[in-house]
Amino acid sequence: MIAMNLSTFSQGKPRINTSHPEDILAQCAMGIAACRELSKGTNASELALAFDGVSAYMPVLKAIVTESVQYKKKAANFVTQCARIKTALGRIGWQQENLQQATINAQEAVSFARVADDPALLISSQVSLAWVYYYDHRSQQGLQVLQDALNTFKQSPSLPHSFEVRIYSAQAVLEAKTGQHPEEALQRAHSALHKAANKDYYVFSDAIVPDAVVIVSLKWG
Repeated sequence: MIAMNLSTFSQGKPRINTSHPEDILAQCAMGIAACRELSKGTNASELALAFDGVSAYMPVLKAIVTESVQYKKKAANFVTQCARIKTALGRIGWQQENLQQATINAQEAVSFARVADDPALLISSQVSLAWVYYYDHRSQQGLQVLQDALNTFKQSPSLPHSFEVRIYSAQAVLEAKTGQHPEEALQRAHSALHKAANKDYYVFSDAIVPDAVVIVSLKWG
């Protein structure tokens, strides 16, 4: 079923008339969801299909961003999702990507998330970019991106505190990596976690801070 959903785009460059963007976006939505599920696995052929699928979707989605005022933001959102999947595949060492290309994909995700005008997607993309910088031994650049993410969060009061947790926990790790003292960032992460204690996303947030604590402990212990 998943392979069938991707078949139109995974075999060479798609030839689709962008004069009907709503139809394209509907098809892309299903395909991107399928690619996301495939990217979570370990099967090499499925990872390749996920990579090729999102890579094939991106050109037509970018064309919609350029050509359609009505669907510009939605298409940009989908481009961001595709770029984030490619980033994840590159960051874990998938052979079709390297860290340099993963950085390009992560930067593209941030860029299109801004066009999509989606603060939640933007922060997620910024945090992902910061982690790519971390893996590429450019933690100082990652800290700058996290500051941008924090500014985005502060300008979006409706966002859940789980985003704040992600930002500060990542900041703590990157600060430790660069020889700085991460205690304040960890305290802020814990504070944000407590604010989210009674929310549905609490479990997700709770899984983030301990990871940061462990890594920082290894750095400073």
